[in-house]
Amino acid sequence: MFDIKNVTTFVKLKLKLKMKKIFTTLLITVLTINISNAQYFSKDSVFRNDFITKIGAQDFEVHVEMVNPSKYKNYTWERQIRVLPSNWRNAICDPFLCRGENDNSGKFFTDSGKKESFIAHFRMDDNTGGYGSVKVILTNDTTYISDTVVLSLNIWNARLNAEIQSINDVFNIFPNPSITGKYTIDAPGAQLITVYNINGQEVLNQSTTNENEMLDLDISNLPNGLYLVKVKKENKVIEKKVIKG
Repeated sequence: MFDIKNVTTFVKLKLKLKMKKIFTTLLITVLTINISNAQYFSKDSVFRNDFITKIGAQDFEVHVEMVNPSKYKNYTWERQIRVLPSNWRNAICDPFLCRGENDNSGKFFTDSGKKESFIAHFRMDDNTGGYGSVKVILTNDTTYISDTVVLSLNIWNARLNAEIQSINDVFNIFPNPSITGKYTIDAPGAQLITVYNINGQEVLNQSTTNENEMLDLDISNLPNGLYLVKVKKENKVIEKKVIKG
């Protein structure tokens, strides 16, 4: 004969073990999700927009902060170049060392909870402009969990081999920004108005003999974005940045 008491005890024990297994599985799943969502970098992407205004070799930096959220200290990073003009160079500085332009990976260690900086250096000559972007993949050497950041730089040449404006030379342009791309320029004595895009390419050239009246500038046919307006007065070139859109 079956002992109903023993059967009941057995069923309860089996049910208890099954519930414990389910709970353990759920706990592992939650922990796995939390770990897989670990974030080392403070941002997913960092974008910098800047200008070349000086003569000589250029070096622009794009920074991102990272933190080690675990007790495991050792990390490996990998660089993937997404976009880089042919006359640009790129190098990565990790928390331990500034690497060479040909180094696509590196290793370092950092304490738990410590904040560090990653820096992407974009180097170029003074007669260039354009857009560069690199991806950095950071992996913990113990957990093999990774995080990714994209570091990008947009550069256009504010020099363009022309004489830079004197600090006392100014002109007004309004409205700025302009949704329509139509502006009014207050620049008495202007002889030539030239507009350049962010790549340093000339997109408009407008001569004028107007000595005193306001001048109209229309770039409504150009894409939205940032432009450099240069006004030539006698032997000097005066410049201002404008935004369309």
